[in-house]
Amino acid sequence: MVKHTMYNAFTKVPMFEKSPLINFIRENSENKEVSALMVQEAIDYAVKEIPSFGGFILTAQEEDKMLGAIVVNKTGLNGGNPKHRVVYLSIHDDYRQVGVGSELIKKAVHFAKGDISLRVSYESDAIERYKSLGFQPKYVEMRLSAKDLTLNK
Repeated sequence: MVKHTMYNAFTKVPMFEKSPLINFIRENSENKEVSALMVQEAIDYAVKEIPSFGGFILTAQEEDKMLGAIVVNKTGLNGGNPKHRVVYLSIHDDYRQVGVGSELIKKAVHFAKGDISLRVSYESDAIERYKSLGFQPKYVEMRLSAKDLTLNK
């Protein structure tokens, strides 16, 4: 039986679970450019270990095996912008296509009261699944990093 656990500013992520959670998310992310530092920052933001609006983390486990995890951060925005953003959704390879990710998203949507966005690659096989859960494509995200600015000089 799959057990779901929620972490937030009140429950925190226990120290002995934090590194394994970070590693699981990084290793099972569709985005292979994700670093442990990036994941840790999103987790720390969600549980307010750093100054933030907070958020939550949901995990799915069967016995002692991690099946999936989702990290949702509050944006602090209200005027028509989504109040929550899925930062990471990671599912163990052996449990993809069996509903683990869909169940985590449904639970996240419930806790966020439906006001939630996520970012997905154009090449992702998950786009149609997200649409079937009610998500609709709205915008193209374009980025400019400080590193890119220095390269263009």
